[in-house]
Amino acid sequence: MKKVTLAGLLLLSMLASRPAWTAGTEPGGEIVASGLSAPVGMAHDAQGRLWVAEWGADRIVRLDGNGRRAEIVAGIGQPAGLAFDADGTLWAAGYADGRIYAWTPEQGLRVLAAGLSAPTGLFWSQETGLLAANRNAGELVRISPDGTREVVSSGHRLPVGVTRLADGGVAVSCYGGSVDMVAPDGAVRSLPAAAAGLVRPGVGILAAGRDSVLVADNGGGVARLGREGQATVLASGLASPVGLARAPDGRILVATWGDGTVRALPREGF
Repeated sequence: MKKVTLAGLLLLSMLASRPAWTAGTEPGGEIVASGLSAPVGMAHDAQGRLWVAEWGADRIVRLDGNGRRAEIVAGIGQPAGLAFDADGTLWAAGYADGRIYAWTPEQGLRVLAAGLSAPTGLFWSQETGLLAANRNAGELVRISPDGTREVVSSGHRLPVGVTRLADGGVAVSCYGGSVDMVAPDGAVRSLPAAAAGLVRPGVGILAAGRDSVLVADNGGGVARLGREGQATVLASGLASPVGLARAPDGRILVATWGDGTVRALPREGF
């Protein structure tokens, strides 16, 4: 792999030239970031700062509160899911090159694991470790700190997102048309997307209470989906929503691929 130095990651010449944040309110929620290139995964670091994977630009950016990109991590082929661990390491899925990356300001960018098949969404917690939706293999895998991987669940239809549930199981959003609830014992219950009013569940999936999840639907909305398949549409008319994140203030942020924005959805219903 080509070595990427920290100096190469911080492309300071770009920071002054292109604002990333704008103000404004539309029916789809407050626009808090715009001008992004096919934003997908989002994650907040321990300082509450927002990082966004720009799939269309092969980079991850940190957005500051002054309207400009504050840091740029380059060298990842079509970055998709993002996650931070307790030590502050940023994990990123390289969809195009089948790799899982780790990045810190001190060490720069390194490859943790390779040979995956279009890895997409990521999730990290103390209980689960690092989970990755291995899209084209139909698997949910756990990536160990040494780069080895373990298949947690298989047989999913294009899994693209993952989150942990309150009972210790996980929920997997599948672009192929379902949200799969994986129990702690490994049993899988597949909730068909169409029955819940969804079209193409995307990378963004968040636990919402004990028995439901929030799902970004690439068909245009965001929905709350219960364990039994009941659904409530919370936002609609968005331009290909893909990513979801819960901001430190509790707002739900949605990354919309189609218009290159990040929006804060109204608090009602979330």
